[in-house]
Amino acid sequence: MYENDNLQDLLSITIASLSQQRCVLVLGPDIYMSDEIENKVIDRTEFFLKLQKENAGITFFPTDGVMIFQDEDRFKIQQSVRKFYSGDGDVQLLETISKIKFPLIINASPDESLFHYLHKLDRNVQEDYFEGDQDENKNIVFDRDNPLVYNVFGKSSDPQSLIISHGLLYRRMQEILPPNSFPNTIRTYLQKANSFLFLGFRFDSWAYQLLTYKIFNEKIIDPNKIRLSSSPQYVKDKMINSIMTKPLGINITDSPPLQILNRLIQIINNTSATDLLRDTGMQDKFSSFISYNRRNKLFLETLVERFKNKVVEMNINENAQTELQLLYDTQDLGYGQSIDSFMTRIGRGKIVIMMISEEYLKSYYCMTEALRVNEHHKFDERVFYILITNNLILDFKNIDEGMQYYYDYWQSKLTEIASREGADQERIIGYVLIRDFIKKFIKNISDLNNYVVDVNNVAEEVLDDFILQLISKMKEEL
Repeated sequence: MYENDNLQDLLSITIASLSQQRCVLVLGPDIYMSDEIENKVIDRTEFFLKLQKENAGITFFPTDGVMIFQDEDRFKIQQSVRKFYSGDGDVQLLETISKIKFPLIINASPDESLFHYLHKLDRNVQEDYFEGDQDENKNIVFDRDNPLVYNVFGKSSDPQSLIISHGLLYRRMQEILPPNSFPNTIRTYLQKANSFLFLGFRFDSWAYQLLTYKIFNEKIIDPNKIRLSSSPQYVKDKMINSIMTKPLGINITDSPPLQILNRLIQIINNTSATDLLRDTGMQDKFSSFISYNRRNKLFLETLVERFKNKVVEMNINENAQTELQLLYDTQDLGYGQSIDSFMTRIGRGKIVIMMISEEYLKSYYCMTEALRVNEHHKFDERVFYILITNNLILDFKNIDEGMQYYYDYWQSKLTEIASREGADQERIIGYVLIRDFIKKFIKNISDLNNYVVDVNNVAEEVLDDFILQLISKMKEEL
């Protein structure tokens, strides 16, 4: 299987390396930059696609993370990118990363939100970024008590350093590849390190390939001992996380970064190595992603409004300022892109609500989101289902007939798409995945205790009880 079964053992090795100050955290460019705009989670890819849509002269390449644009637009683009990366980031993810005392954090994103967050907690935290030839002679002293966040692809406060075009990317690659390109203290640390935790990379991205190559070449290794555990069909265009351990075997997992980090913290707490953790306080901002079909938006708005009112009531009664929010897309972004952005960050207090209706079960976009939720959480207890009965053909009293009906529906859609001349192969694969998943999906939701509603006749007390369950689940891990 794609995800390793020995994650617990790997994280235990990581903790041992952390205790010896031989562990490096490497953060990918897609991991923790997000901006909540109009109730929608925005990540790097979505931002650049939005920039492309608003500017006819821009073409964005998601795998490379760079653009083609006219020279006269360079300044405007630099400022737009700088503004995006100047955000506060995902507070929960930043808090979780900050909890662990990594001596060295290599950041493949130009944002500085992690450094700013860490610096508020610990004034000894340092920041630096790769500047080319002059880095070799930098004298940076760092350790667990004086950690370093080292940005390798520029930083947001210096727009000129941002890697936004292929030309800049190729130049940065040429600058990083030489063996003496990094500061001597960082090179020495990389040579001694025996555990590397990569979070939030695309396997086929330049950033991942460049940084893994750089680390390999800082080590004296036996090529026969390098082990790559992956499954190619799951790797393309998908965020992955990997753990390198001595002698640099690579283990890849698609578990969300927050789950990996929280599991690492849990293991540390169960040992005597609690000095590896720092006190970050508690952030009371928790969110839920809603997967829904646009035809059910009126009920969605009712749910969101009543949810907000219940949170206000709760804060008044508890004399608290807890911020709970429901996030959802205002438009189709395609192929479950938005749910991926949320699910890679899902962690403490975060849940997913799926509004299942006839329209949902027959929507390519909705079922793609359902697939993404299944990949990340395997129908765990933080996924809640709302069954909208209006026009619903599915009858849970005759579940086998219902499963066959929707299987046949998606088979017919697959046949229709595949028969078209010049059909998109990735789209065809998407239909195959949905067809093969639909029976399992229906069987799983039929086995759960769901909130069932007729949107034309909503029982307010029942809806409020469901909302209180959501709030309770979002808070129970505080």
